[in-house]
Amino acid sequence: ILLKAAGAIKNQLSNCAKLNIVT
Repeated sequence: ILLKAAGAIKNQLSNCAKLNIVT
């Protein structure tokens, strides 16, 4: 469960980074 949560957080951070780069 902890690993899945960490993975989800990393995915969200990566998505935010991509959005920031696009904008």
